[in-house]
Amino acid sequence: MARQLFRKAALDKLASPEQLDVMMEVTSPKSWLGLLAMAAGLAAVVVWGFVGSISTKVDGTGMLLRGEELLSIPAGSAGRISELFVRPGDNVEQGEVVARVAQEELEIRLDNLRAEIAQLEAQARAQGVSTDSVIGQLFSQREDLEAKLEQEQRALEQGLITRSQVLSTQQAIANIDQQIAANRDTQTGRLNLVDSKKRELLELQSRLATNTAIVSPYSGRVIEVITDLGSVVSPGARVVTMESFDSDITAVFYVPAKDGKRVTPGMPVQVSPATVKAEEYGFILGEVVSVGDYPESPESLQRTLRNQNTVDAIIGEGAPFEVVARLVKSTSTPSGFAWSSSTGPPQQVFSGTPCEAKVKVAERRPASYVLPIFKRALGLSE
Repeated sequence: MARQLFRKAALDKLASPEQLDVMMEVTSPKSWLGLLAMAAGLAAVVVWGFVGSISTKVDGTGMLLRGEELLSIPAGSAGRISELFVRPGDNVEQGEVVARVAQEELEIRLDNLRAEIAQLEAQARAQGVSTDSVIGQLFSQREDLEAKLEQEQRALEQGLITRSQVLSTQQAIANIDQQIAANRDTQTGRLNLVDSKKRELLELQSRLATNTAIVSPYSGRVIEVITDLGSVVSPGARVVTMESFDSDITAVFYVPAKDGKRVTPGMPVQVSPATVKAEEYGFILGEVVSVGDYPESPESLQRTLRNQNTVDAIIGEGAPFEVVARLVKSTSTPSGFAWSSSTGPPQQVFSGTPCEAKVKVAERRPASYVLPIFKRALGLSE
């Protein structure tokens, strides 16, 4: 059988005349549906371009604080932490002792001084008995001499003795008075020395109480205990960080210097605490209350945030501007704040929590970004 070189369908097509009475299919129904969908999408984009909006936001890093800074309780003297009475979350009243610092040197001096006082008192008692005995004997001798002096004065009046004998007796009485006074002075000196040592003891005890006790000058809630039992602290070293009860929680954060002047009071803020998952619970809603007039120094940030790691991260981007934002309150959420989601997280948000913030500084129609391009393309731009 001869090998067939062409397909049958091709041979039939060559043999048949043109089918001019049959409509040619240019586009299928599926293609029309796709085209309509593209047209609808393009129309939606155009409408969004003139009706929708794009927000321009400035990012910041900071902390949730009661007031505009955390409160620090420092150690008043150098020493080893011997007792800690508070932990994070505790409420503290003004004047309350939060920790104690051992003062080994002062305690040794106090022990030595107590021993010295005890020895001096024992000596004073023993020597006092002896001195009282001597003084008693001297008074007895003085009485005898006074009686003798009376007799001699009568004898002198009668011319029986000379005046020199009377003067000799008077001098003996004066000598005894001097001995009595000297013994009394010695006894008083011993007692004064004991009293002086006791006053020194009281001063050291007061100094020990002052240096040992770390007292809170504020009323508030403990945010952080910086040191541990047994740790050695220096004078002025921060031991406890607190927040005040007298202020609401605000967001204090810092924006780069290039964006500082773009932020103004009244602008809306989205605040994301580090302890809350933003993708799950959203953001706390807030509003800018104030913006610093000048960039902040590292020392200023340290005074406000009391956290060196946070300060280092912020300063790494250059001298920032401080922004304070009021957080919108809500009585229907567990945290007490209004969130971009319905209720926010199921727990409270506390002062001292690091946070990220986004400030909406501008809002534009999407078309405003595109129209200048078309104008330049058509040569319509001025």
